[in-house]
Amino acid sequence: MNSIILLALTENDRRLLVILIVLLLVLFLLIGLLGMVVHAIMHHQAEKMDTIMSDVARTHVVDSPRQFKKLAFKKNNRLLYRQSLIPFALSALALLIWIFASLAMNSWGENIFASFHELFFHFEWDAAAEVYKEDPLIVQVFGISLLARFPAVKEAPQFHLEHLPAYIEVALFYVSWAWYALNCQAWIARFVLATSRAKSIYSKSLKDFKAEEDVKYTPKNPAPPSED
Repeated sequence: MNSIILLALTENDRRLLVILIVLLLVLFLLIGLLGMVVHAIMHHQAEKMDTIMSDVARTHVVDSPRQFKKLAFKKNNRLLYRQSLIPFALSALALLIWIFASLAMNSWGENIFASFHELFFHFEWDAAAEVYKEDPLIVQVFGISLLARFPAVKEAPQFHLEHLPAYIEVALFYVSWAWYALNCQAWIARFVLATSRAKSIYSKSLKDFKAEEDVKYTPKNPAPPSED
């Protein structure tokens, strides 16, 4: 059956099918690698929680899961605040540059993000464009629309000296936003670890406990069981 289907396909269809399979494999590989990287980053970020809570846990400053989580939450928030000072300072610097540049050049209505994007390649994604008449951008394989080629370059990168302040401003904005997003990810990783540690550190377990083996350690007048 598979052989009949392959014979029914044209050479171009078989080529596109192979490309599709390769692209799917590459996509799954990239998703897997991205997941591993994110997991490794979050694990590294979460280790900070062990550092900031180790002393209070070992010295019994906190003796219950509720106290542990409450203090860990405060310390986590304070750490996020300290780590976010630089990203916010970069955003404030970008805002100041924009204000002074707009005052100097009277460019209040300029789209600084559009100016920044001049530094990058722009591709033609319109399949009906003139450039795709001979070599189409989109083809149909099994009724599925697929890219048949890499999109043509619509605009090459350009540098305009008068847009230099916009380039700096947007770059600072992007860096500060990415930095702050990473700090928030670290906050989440530490919060998750703190919740887990609060359960594991103060948990009571009878796993592998044998009452008949530990009878010699039982006092003659044992204390009544606690209500915890």
